Amino acid sequence: DTVDWNMKLAWVYRVLAEPELVETYLRRAIDLDPAQPVAHFNLGKELTRQGRPAEAAHAFGEAVRLAPSLARLVPPGVTGLPSKASGELRPGSRPALLEPAD
Repeated sequence: DTVDWNMKLAWVYRVLAEPELVETYLRRAIDLDPAQPVAHFNLGKELTRQGRPAEAAHAFGEAVRLAPSLARLVPPGVTGLPSKASGELRPGSRPALLEPAD
């Protein structure tokens, strides 16, 4: 049970159009490593798809706080992002699993 494994499972269930399982595995990845910005970002994307903008904004905000470079990938219209953040993508993060902003 690792962050990487849970992120991969979330991606598989995204491809299979199983949003509840995508969310479950992304939240598990975050539980295992709350400082994992890519997991927070992907959770924001999934919550946006599910029509849950307030929760998505919180997830995107946490991703940007942890890795400011992700701010450019946040979908337009998301509000409440941190104005100043510290940190970048950490070694071992998997930006390849990010999907482009819609």
